Amino acid sequence: MSHELRTPLTLLLGPIAYALNDTGLSRQSKKLLEAARRNSLHLQQLVNEILDISKLRATGLDLQEQPTVLFDFLEETLSAFQALAESRSILLQLEYLPDPAWTLALDRQKLLKILGNLLSNALKYAPNDSTVALQVEKQAGDAMFRVQDEGPGIHPDDLPYIFDLYYQSKRPENKAEGGTGIGLALARELVQAMGGSLWAESKPGKGSVFFLRLPAQERSSEHAERIARGSRPAGVFYSPVEPPTAPEPAISAPVARLLVVEDNTDLQTFLRAILPSEYHLTVVDNGRAALEYLSGAERLPDLILTDVMMPEMDGFQLLEALRQSEAWRPIPVILLTALAGADDRLRAFRIGVDDYITKPFSAEELTVRIENALRNLAARREWMETEPAEPEETAENIDIWLQQLRETARLNLGNPQFNVNDLAERMGISRRTLYRQIRLRAGLSANQIIQELRLLQARELIETGQYRNLRLVAEAVGLRSANYLSRLYRERFGKSPADDL
Repeated sequence: MSHELRTPLTLLLGPIAYALNDTGLSRQSKKLLEAARRNSLHLQQLVNEILDISKLRATGLDLQEQPTVLFDFLEETLSAFQALAESRSILLQLEYLPDPAWTLALDRQKLLKILGNLLSNALKYAPNDSTVALQVEKQAGDAMFRVQDEGPGIHPDDLPYIFDLYYQSKRPENKAEGGTGIGLALARELVQAMGGSLWAESKPGKGSVFFLRLPAQERSSEHAERIARGSRPAGVFYSPVEPPTAPEPAISAPVARLLVVEDNTDLQTFLRAILPSEYHLTVVDNGRAALEYLSGAERLPDLILTDVMMPEMDGFQLLEALRQSEAWRPIPVILLTALAGADDRLRAFRIGVDDYITKPFSAEELTVRIENALRNLAARREWMETEPAEPEETAENIDIWLQQLRETARLNLGNPQFNVNDLAERMGISRRTLYRQIRLRAGLSANQIIQELRLLQARELIETGQYRNLRLVAEAVGLRSANYLSRLYRERFGKSPADDL
């Protein structure tokens, strides 16, 4: 189901973002494309909410709590809705009664979803020149939130059911208001899983009040991560001087050949449009067709870009077949997947994928990933020509050695002082041998592979929700600067880490 929803989203967001980069667009065309982008992002949000509810009901809730100054968090939350409120002359105000330094253990992402839904609904139904208020107080050991509007209110016949999934009002006057019946249902599921309660009171013509009660797990403000507003104090983030690395080799001639394995014809068309013209593309419909092509090809592709969900033979099965072949094993493989779960990513890496991209994706993200993979391949080929591997060194042995290297480095990535000498010592080889083996087997320098592993670990921490703060992610992988991590992340993955947080 995730695949069927995310593939069309890719074919909305991807082409729109690509077209918006056209400098020859008329003002009207750009305006229409921006509207399409906004609505596509809204559709993506709805899809994510449906999947969140399904996951919540199937596996429960994994809270990622961290000490948070509640006042700062709420001001940050309201700021995201300020422009919408001002466009309709609505006064959006925060009425905060507790101590401004009151610090709680909160899962910010989940609380943001809850409050964001309540505020969105309040602004949707509030008339122009009215007030929407978020009221907060400390009450009997709980944190009590109220979101109040001056809208038309909720009819008594509808009020008992507004938190039911997919509920639609039966009132004829409410039909034009729309709504999916998803947001409030998700909010209630999240609140209940967090040990709280959510309910509403309303009178037609008098507005509505939504009440949210959560257990107040107080923490010391000393260890709280402050949420910055406006200018950031000097010294909070800093960029250490990083050791220079050797210039990266350019992709060498002849023209890079890409094999695209994708069954969706619209996505095939999109990929042909956004991939640089200097690539030679061959497109097949599924994994079995890909293997047939490889078996008869006079020249093997330099990279394979494959979807996961396909008929006859899916991307995982194709990847397994490639890694079992001595001739095909060295070909870099990038997976396009709508399966965003950690188990699916782990399965792909265990089989031997070089990279994966989660749908929906942008043209920039895809091209950056391909360029990185081809650059590493070109460097490895260059080293193989000057220092060929030993005859007994099979592709399987190379994979085993690289896996050992990754696991050894992974155990030490949290140490910012971890360097090439440490890695060589833990691998039981000299620094010189380590440099040579990494160049031959991965096409990277030793410093580059440590950086690569730090970035892969950072991506995993972000995508699995283990951290919701970029500074903490940077520290966890041995990069003490969030700014530096953000720059490296964009260069490596073609997007900002904030897109995955």
